[in-house]
Amino acid sequence: MLRMRGCLVHRESGVAARGSTSRAVYRLAPDADSFVSRMSPHPDGPYMTSHPAHVASPSRRHGVNSSITCCLVVLFTLGFGGSSYAQALDPGPPSIGAVVKEMPRDLVKFISWDTAAVLGIGGGAALIGHVWDDNLSDEIETNPTLNNAFEPGHTYGGFGVQVAIGAGLYTTGWFAKKGKLARAGGDIMRAQLLSQVYVQALKFTVRRERPDGSDNLSFPSGHSASAFATAGVLQHHYGWKAGVPASIVAAYVATARVHDNKHYLSDVIFGASMGIAGERTVTLNAGRYGVALNAIPVRGGGMVSAAIRTH
Repeated sequence: MLRMRGCLVHRESGVAARGSTSRAVYRLAPDADSFVSRMSPHPDGPYMTSHPAHVASPSRRHGVNSSITCCLVVLFTLGFGGSSYAQALDPGPPSIGAVVKEMPRDLVKFISWDTAAVLGIGGGAALIGHVWDDNLSDEIETNPTLNNAFEPGHTYGGFGVQVAIGAGLYTTGWFAKKGKLARAGGDIMRAQLLSQVYVQALKFTVRRERPDGSDNLSFPSGHSASAFATAGVLQHHYGWKAGVPASIVAAYVATARVHDNKHYLSDVIFGASMGIAGERTVTLNAGRYGVALNAIPVRGGGMVSAAIRTH
């Protein structure tokens, strides 16, 4: 047996199957003398059943059937780890119910080694930034040329605005039948909710006083987390052409919060890492938004792929 891309392929018969699922694809060539039916449950795992096929003139070589046989193949596409064909496939917008269903799961998946690595880097950077917390806050606040320039940052970085951006992208993608756009919007909403749950939990746990003394919810910055979460999702779905501008805007939001005397430098640095960790949890642990079946023509027959809708 020869293993190819997760399937077991017999060298002689060409029969291929994957034993971990019962979803199947059938292909029958004109000169095949057998075919393999769907796998059935068995106490020791799935198995295949071979059936004869009526053919006119099967060809044999060295006593072994070398004709093209009917093939039972299962093709599953999982996000960026799938085939090039599946990456080009746009399976359509996920339902809002499918998006919402993933949100509770995100809260659990957030606790991971990947999150620990991101927050570890963010925590180290925040400790370095803490050295300049007071001096940088005073410098930016007393610079009159920056007052008007940073004013919009407070609004854009708000949780409500970021969720509205995600909802807008999702709605537009839904009505326009643009699956990629709808999934990006859904992921933004998921990343916003996820990051803010943990950000607010930290705020009420740490209770660091803001530079302006307005309350004790300075660490970490929720605005910074929201802006960087959105930037990460856009980078994931659309690459650097969307990710770089969105990251620049996120950095602008973080700077504006320091300018407005609402946060210290260390607050916005760690807030950014919280947003990135939330985005990575959503995009690296893809939600299963459904299954799409697609016909693929092949030589001597055809093939149908079952693609899991993720991102």
